[in-house]
Amino acid sequence: MTVAHTTTRPMPNPVRVSRLLLALVGLSHLVVPLVMVARRTTLHAQIAAQHPTFGPEEVDRSVSTALASAAAFHAVLLALCVYLVVALPAGRPRVRRLALLSQGLGILFSIVSWSANEMFHAVIPVIDAVQVVIIVLLLLPAARAFFTPAAAR
Repeated sequence: MTVAHTTTRPMPNPVRVSRLLLALVGLSHLVVPLVMVARRTTLHAQIAAQHPTFGPEEVDRSVSTALASAAAFHAVLLALCVYLVVALPAGRPRVRRLALLSQGLGILFSIVSWSANEMFHAVIPVIDAVQVVIIVLLLLPAARAFFTPAAAR
């Protein structure tokens, strides 16, 4: 992952704010699995209620699978957010496209999280709103110009 190349152009405010918001989204991806582990008993009760035919061992396995899956999924998303925060200042169009795509998909993924787990119903809309703001900021003319290749300017 080489992102040492940086543009000599000043970074516009929409890109600066997007980086800050991406760092916050990344932080949320660090916190979610930790909260799930801390509230393991709540998760256990939710899975048991959703699957009344599961025996105790099946519920325990489902909880372990949910925790491992959440940790892996959110670790990947955290790494992506860190990459974007580091890479956006270079002004590469592909990095902007990756940021737009990842935040849009993040909103779609949150719909699945919303329906699968009640634990984060208060947080999901806030993170979704932050992701919408990131998308809007990166679509603003100042941000678009920043990511325009030098040959096209």
